[in-house]
Amino acid sequence: MDEDVLLCNTWLQVSRDVTVEGDQSRHAYWIRMKEHFDLYNKSGIDRSERSLRSEWSTINRDCQKWLPHLRRLTR
Repeated sequence: MDEDVLLCNTWLQVSRDVTVEGDQSRHAYWIRMKEHFDLYNKSGIDRSERSLRSEWSTINRDCQKWLPHLRRLTR
């Protein structure tokens, strides 16, 4: 759970970084994701870039399912 929260915070930091061009490659993006995640990861478990991408995919998919319901509630 803590790692999922860290991964979400990492996504927020990396995706909103205005100092980086929006046209960076997928590979460059995930290198930055891993670097940020590793910097703040306190679990002592090393996660590969592939592992982070996979977990982010799961989180993102679940959030996309939840989003329409949230929009309905906030209208």
